[in-house]
Amino acid sequence: MKGDIKTLNMYCADEAIERCIAERQAFQSQGIFFDNKILHISEVEVTETKLIGDSPIIILGFQTQQVYCVRDKNGAITQGSHDTIQTVYYTWDMQP
Repeated sequence: MKGDIKTLNMYCADEAIERCIAERQAFQSQGIFFDNKILHISEVEVTETKLIGDSPIIILGFQTQQVYCVRDKNGAITQGSHDTIQTVYYTWDMQP
């Protein structure tokens, strides 16, 4: 969410990093940024495990409660607010 590419490089596959960079650049070109904050993570579960070749894959699902706030380049709120809370569902594929 913060676009910390250095940290993403330590934990994510190249394809995921490229997608994050492209999304961030698209938002920046529109002059917007997300001022989100994760408040709570819940319902974490392993939804699937499998092998692709010799590589184990673990698929996790979870949900968050997070603040939804979009700001323009001047810092004005254009969507949501500092107290708009949304539930967001995630699926992560984990592999070594």
